[in-house]
Amino acid sequence: MKALRIKEEQEESIRRLAINANKKLIQLGREPLRDSELAHILLNEAIRCAKIDDDGKITIGN
Repeated sequence: MKALRIKEEQEESIRRLAINANKKLIQLGREPLRDSELAHILLNEAIRCAKIDDDGKITIGN
């Protein structure tokens, strides 16, 4: 898969999260993330933590 379409609300949520994360990163003297970099991090973590229960429900957990 080369492209992933996301809803406008999801894009806005990622943007807001990136703003908050970048404030923290800058305070720590680190480089800020682009929204797309944050989206990749979130997707990788979600994939790593994804579980499917006996009813077929997909959840994100530890």
